Amino acid sequence: MKFLEKYPDFLLKFRWLIFSLIILITVVFALFIPRLRVNPDVMSYLPDNDPEAVFFDEVGMAFGGNQTGVVALKAENIFTTENLSLISAITDSIKNIPGVGTVVSLSNIIDIREEDSMLVVTRLIDPDNLPSDSESLLKFRDYVLSKNMYRNFLVSEDATMSNIVVKIREGFDIPLDTTLTGRKLHQYLSQKYPGSIYRFIERGDTVHVKVDQGRVAENIRTAVKTSFPGCQIYFGGLPFMVNDIGKIIMHDILFLGPITLLVILIVLFLGFRTIRGVLIPVITVAVAVIWTLGLMGALGFDITLVSNVTPVILLAVGSAYSIHVCSRIQLAMKTEQNMASAVRKVLPYIVAPVFLAAFTTAIGFLSFIYGSYLVMIRDFGILTSCGVGFSFLLAVFLAPVIELLFPGQSGADVRVPDKTSSFASRMAVSLYRLSSRHPWGTVFFWGVISLVMVSGAFSIERRVDLIDYFRKDHPSRKAEEEIDRHFRGTIPVFVEVTGNILSPEGLSVLKKVSDFFEAYPITVHPQSVAQLFEEMNNLMGEGLRIPSDQSKIDNLWFLLQGQEVIDQLLTPDQTKALVQAVVTTSNSIKMNQLVDSLNRFIPAIEKSGFTIRQTGFPSVYKKLDESILRSQFQSMTIAILMVLLLLSFMLRSFIRGLIGIVPIACTLAVLFGFLGWSGIPLDVATVLVASVSIGIGIDYSIHVISQFRYNLALGMEVNETLKETFRLAGRSVIINFLSVAAGFLVLTFSDLIPLQRFGVSVALTMLSSGFASLTLLPALLLITKNIW
Repeated sequence: MKFLEKYPDFLLKFRWLIFSLIILITVVFALFIPRLRVNPDVMSYLPDNDPEAVFFDEVGMAFGGNQTGVVALKAENIFTTENLSLISAITDSIKNIPGVGTVVSLSNIIDIREEDSMLVVTRLIDPDNLPSDSESLLKFRDYVLSKNMYRNFLVSEDATMSNIVVKIREGFDIPLDTTLTGRKLHQYLSQKYPGSIYRFIERGDTVHVKVDQGRVAENIRTAVKTSFPGCQIYFGGLPFMVNDIGKIIMHDILFLGPITLLVILIVLFLGFRTIRGVLIPVITVAVAVIWTLGLMGALGFDITLVSNVTPVILLAVGSAYSIHVCSRIQLAMKTEQNMASAVRKVLPYIVAPVFLAAFTTAIGFLSFIYGSYLVMIRDFGILTSCGVGFSFLLAVFLAPVIELLFPGQSGADVRVPDKTSSFASRMAVSLYRLSSRHPWGTVFFWGVISLVMVSGAFSIERRVDLIDYFRKDHPSRKAEEEIDRHFRGTIPVFVEVTGNILSPEGLSVLKKVSDFFEAYPITVHPQSVAQLFEEMNNLMGEGLRIPSDQSKIDNLWFLLQGQEVIDQLLTPDQTKALVQAVVTTSNSIKMNQLVDSLNRFIPAIEKSGFTIRQTGFPSVYKKLDESILRSQFQSMTIAILMVLLLLSFMLRSFIRGLIGIVPIACTLAVLFGFLGWSGIPLDVATVLVASVSIGIGIDYSIHVISQFRYNLALGMEVNETLKETFRLAGRSVIINFLSVAAGFLVLTFSDLIPLQRFGVSVALTMLSSGFASLTLLPALLLITKNIW
């Protein structure tokens, strides 16, 4: 420990150099912050090589897009000349937007009918010859509403809303036609494919042009609103929801960060009652946030739904390390002559427990690297643990250097008045009396609380529902609910069939899949080329069935080929076809059941020469749902084991380590009971709470145990040791967990429901672990005093 003894002298000797170097590093990191990009895409949750994600993208590339958006026009009566013309104009304007794959509406949908005893395949509407008189409009309305292909898919049954269904492209591959590489290649491609919606990924002798689907959705929304003002238009479906989530993420970063900072300032002032006690922790943690965001920008990490809260977490958690350092320096100033001697006295002792606290917090976040399958959670773990490391380094270098450089008004000897009148000091005294006078009663109380709360854990549900991310009054949620009310859903499910599609066998396979979707309780509007062949065969007087003769199929195909709708149902080489339907619920349990039912159904209809696979958002949501459950178990297990091993090593006893994590065990019981009793589900945000709580909450136990053992080593009697522990560590722990809890409660102001739940849940665990560390843990220390 010679380094710790020499460390204060190192700071004294090089304080100006250290201060200047930190400023320089901060400026460098700040330059990378503008590179940060917001990525709210739900598909990016899964790894790039995930089989489900890969196949989902392949289907999107083959059939004009895999993300379906809906632009819905609402009017008193859709079937007027003006509204039909408006639908045609909106459709044409959307088709011309870069990144759009296919667009289907009443104005360009295929129509199969009989005219003068002849089979005709044409558009439903001729934009240049719209029905204009009331009789023809009424006749057209009756015709459209009589067909399942249009009713409740492109127009509502009450004829007050019409859908324009948009598929946004996932991307496309292009061959390399240049010898350029690296930055020059990207500059060349940016000129060839101008616009901010494209990203370029080199793949050997090809380049994958990735389309920013959220940005395309925003371009669609802007173009429609600008070109058709005054119309009642709703935007629904995943692309528009993802785009809105991106806006909320950016708003939260700009809005919640300053609020968190203000809340922590207030709590710190109430605890320290000095401006210095407020500013120094805030300055150090603000620098840590800049370093972390700069590192994200430099390494190319995106801001996601989860990493969005990293600044808030660092502001709430990172300030704790500076709080402990500054609090001890203030207390040392009561007995020391000047700031330099106070720093020399405090730092050799306080660095070790602060390091252990930071290290255990980092373990909580690092557990996501090995314990989570979801990319954004792993990235969150890496980046936030780096931020915790930065906060620790700044707490033990920048905070004491500021104390030394700016010791007070005179810049020399300064005495700090007694602050025992602060609320934190009074609370510490009260908690000491409670735990020291009633140790067994305290243990019994926490035991009962834990048992009661654990019973609620059995009611926890998992949920992967994007619409549930929004507040009830958010425009995106209102739009989705309005569209669902008229059309029963916007979530697509796909089944791809590979083989000789335009054969009686191939079309019969498509029909069986369509019939499955038609009969399944939560799927509607199945579409495939098989339905078109059935419709044509029926009009020819041979019944609503697939033709059994190959020559008839060839003749009918002659009428169909070239129609716009075919591109999203059949590949040009006619070897792959898509059956698509709409899921009427976002309930993850029911979607999981749909996926399982399809997995059982597909083997039963597979034929030789054909391959059938399902994909779409039910499959993706099922994978996310399974990953959330697995992430919860694995990351929490890793965090508990790592913290237990570290505590046991630090205390040189496995039994002591177990006692040290008892407050965390009680906190986890409180957390899962709260989630169960309150109805808060496990989602992409709340799945983080347990590991985060372990990493942060154990800090309080470490500070209490470290101070308790230090006082025992000085030869104090046990009760006196505990009283001194509360005097020295109690106050800073109280300020710490209250400021952290207050910081996380700021997330309740977010427009994203998962972040609100995350904030409330973490705040609760901070209060629980903080109070348990200052009541239950001291009681256990007294009961087991002989082993310490």
